[in-house]
Amino acid sequence: MIPIGIILFFQDYLNFKKLKIMTRNPRIYIWKSHLIRGKEYIKKNRLINAYDELSKSIHLYGAYYDKSNHEAHFLRGLISNRCGLYKEAVSDLKLALSFNPKPGFSSFYELAEAYLSLKEYKLAVPYFSRALSIEPKDFNSLFNRGVCHYEYGGYKKAILDFNRANKIKIDYDTFYNRGLCFFKIRNYMSAISDFNLAINLGYKKGDIFVRRGVVKSRTKDYRNAIRDFIKALNSKDLENEDMAIAHLEQAWAYMRIGEYKKGLTSSDKGKIIMINSGVYKLMHLINKAYAYIKLSKFIDAQNALNQALKLKLENQQLAFLLMLKGLSNTLGGNYNEALKNFEEMFLKDSKILDKDEESIFDEVPEYMKNLIRISLNISLKSN
Repeated sequence: MIPIGIILFFQDYLNFKKLKIMTRNPRIYIWKSHLIRGKEYIKKNRLINAYDELSKSIHLYGAYYDKSNHEAHFLRGLISNRCGLYKEAVSDLKLALSFNPKPGFSSFYELAEAYLSLKEYKLAVPYFSRALSIEPKDFNSLFNRGVCHYEYGGYKKAILDFNRANKIKIDYDTFYNRGLCFFKIRNYMSAISDFNLAINLGYKKGDIFVRRGVVKSRTKDYRNAIRDFIKALNSKDLENEDMAIAHLEQAWAYMRIGEYKKGLTSSDKGKIIMINSGVYKLMHLINKAYAYIKLSKFIDAQNALNQALKLKLENQQLAFLLMLKGLSNTLGGNYNEALKNFEEMFLKDSKILDKDEESIFDEVPEYMKNLIRISLNISLKSN
């Protein structure tokens, strides 16, 4: 982010000299003096005073000319950006840009920053691009445009921006964010590599161990995934959502190595943290159901699954739960019920057995697909 003082550096005394020429029109003198005072207040970091002076300048200028006082609008937008008033910043910066005959890098960059802060990622991208057309090697523009691409799902475009940013400056945030992109496109080895680089460069916050642990779990490296989740939970800096994810994903990893009681304990902790969130409640109930199935506690498994089915779910999630119910009923000897579960499962998601991505509540891991096929055969033969 460009300091406001640098933007104003070369404009100090020239403006005062121009005032002498304009003293014949008092109104011009007054709006210009408010603008100059506003700039002086900005240098002194008295932003509220600066905002007031710039507003007065804009008002007087608008009363005299049928156009915008683009410099005052730009500076007021700059202040709004710094103070978190992003909608106001967008309004001023767009107006300044539309009337500025020679907009520079800052005109585009500041507007892009305001849109980014408003989470209007697709609106921010073209302004970061315009800024980069003026300064192609600006690290912040490349990094932030990459973040915008990531946030709306343009993962491959984000990777290209992070690649360019890495050539300008080595920064652990860039590797961390590129790792997130690789995870989203299922390039797990590259994701782990980037997370490792970020950690080696000094990124020690717990969230990176959560993300790396999830990737390791997806690659069936469950023991090392558990170690990462423990590191994350010991970091003491996790937000509640990441803490819940760490516990719930740790639970799944424990269960995959046969430590079902540890899995249930960890899952309970995750549920307690995000007790009112449907997604995390669903993950917890799936963990419970899976553990009870493996422990041959089929009634407990059915109770957990029935609770889960009461949540607001997508068809894919419903299919997964019905698959677990069918599996539980098959192993418990309730073959007719199992067949009903499987038939309903295929109605909700006809391609549930064709997917290859392992996840707690989205899709079905390969080992479980085989169990479904076995269960279907058993249930069919029993009839």
